[in-house]
Amino acid sequence: MITGYAQNGRLKDALELFERMPERDMPSWNTMITGFIQNGDLKRAWNLFMKMPQKNAMSWTTMITGCVQDGKNEDALMIFSKWWQMMG
Repeated sequence: MITGYAQNGRLKDALELFERMPERDMPSWNTMITGFIQNGDLKRAWNLFMKMPQKNAMSWTTMITGCVQDGKNEDALMIFSKWWQMMG
C-alpha cells in the first residue's frame, strides 16, 4: 500500500501508513525514500535515510541517484564515500 500511495504522489498517506507500522522492514524504508525523491523532496528523503536503523545497497544507491538527479553531485559523492568506507 505504501508503494501505491508513493507512486501516486500521495506521500502524506504513505507516510501516515509507514509511521503506524509497528515494525518497518527494509523495503518499506526504501519505498518511502524513493517516493520522496520521485516527488522532488530530497530533504525529506535524506532525513528518513538518516533515521534508517540499517541500510542496504538499494538505500544507498537511491540516495546517490536522488542527489545526482537534483544536481547535488557533491552530496552524491559524499554519500558514496561514506558507503565505501562502511564497506571496507
